Amino acid sequence: MAAAFLCSSATIFGLLTLDCSSHISSVKQLRIGRHDQVMSLQLAENWLDQLGPDEFSRVVPHLQQLYLARNFIADVDKHAFRNLRTLQVRALYSCYVYVVIRTSNGC
Repeated sequence: MAAAFLCSSATIFGLLTLDCSSHISSVKQLRIGRHDQVMSLQLAENWLDQLGPDEFSRVVPHLQQLYLARNFIADVDKHAFRNLRTLQVRALYSCYVYVVIRTSNGC
């Protein structure tokens, strides 16, 4: 079983923001209190290598900002961001991202 990581929180520009830069390898490792109030999630400088289906909507359903810089993401499921209707930003700058979007027909 993977270790659980806690995130530090702050309100920045009126958004409840979590900083989870803890060398996590999976979003499932996050233990987030008040998850329904989190609007911004900082996941930079982690060891994320894939994003599975509905990865974020289960953890932070009202996410508006997501920062994924400096990870090792090689696989992103086509439904990784599904149901995140308010997501505005996916910051992938300055990172090691080689993204392959999986589709249902294997392309």
